[in-house]
Amino acid sequence: MRWCFMKRILPMALCLVTITMVTGCGWLFSKRSPEVRPVPLAKIPGEIVKLERSFSADGEAVNMGYGHPHEFSEQAMGDEVAALVVRRHKWGKYGMGSEWISRPAFTASATERLVPALVMAFKEASPSDKILFHVTGKTGQPTSGEVYLQDNELVWIFKEIDGRTYLGKDIFTLDSEDWRIEEKAGMTVRKNKSAKVMKVVRNLSVAPEVTAAAMAEEQPSQPPAAAPPAPVYRELREPVVSPPPPREVVSPGLEELEKKLQTLKKWQESGLINDEDYEKQKTQILEQLQKL
Repeated sequence: MRWCFMKRILPMALCLVTITMVTGCGWLFSKRSPEVRPVPLAKIPGEIVKLERSFSADGEAVNMGYGHPHEFSEQAMGDEVAALVVRRHKWGKYGMGSEWISRPAFTASATERLVPALVMAFKEASPSDKILFHVTGKTGQPTSGEVYLQDNELVWIFKEIDGRTYLGKDIFTLDSEDWRIEEKAGMTVRKNKSAKVMKVVRNLSVAPEVTAAAMAEEQPSQPPAAAPPAPVYRELREPVVSPPPPREVVSPGLEELEKKLQTLKKWQESGLINDEDYEKQKTQILEQLQKL
């Protein structure tokens, strides 16, 4: 009797367990694998930036915990873009003199278009949206990936730079043309060789640090500015005062000498001068008369 009951109950229990497992797995699968749909951005022309929104099986947008929408100024976003520096490995002749060359991940022309588009995308994005970017790289090939904000961290995922995916090869492999993202203060770089992507996590509470050498390589070299002319210093000297021109000695005229003789005679007669002084002064006047 008991055995017959078990034979009837056991198949029913197995069916219930199977149905429960299938239903549960389907529910977990629908939760873990939301459907991703593109979201148009009417205010951003071209294909440089797009949004991707996650939806559940019921068609509801899934809150992925992103910090969107977010107000970035163009200056702040420009600093974040400039902080992304890529290092390309360059082989020398016969494998000698190899070196890593640093430069900005985005060219100057791409940055000019990308920054305002990202500012607008972060402003319009929802907590369910990833932001995709696709710009022309230095070699004319695309530089693409995605970016989102979460817990005050700006997360960049680079899928390709200048048309090349991340290889993660040994740098001593001669046929390797690999790249890295330069890690700096406030930035963590995580390499995913299986997915061939590189993830860059930027802590927004730390001021971005831009590599000066990379920025200088990207910018065209400019001739050094000419030094300002040296100031001309004039030696201070005491002014030289020219002596006044010598006065021209004008010989007295005939009338003046005659008046002097008459005056001299009066002085003698009145007793103002004695005879000796009179004769002496008279002799001098007469000598002047002879020169006329």
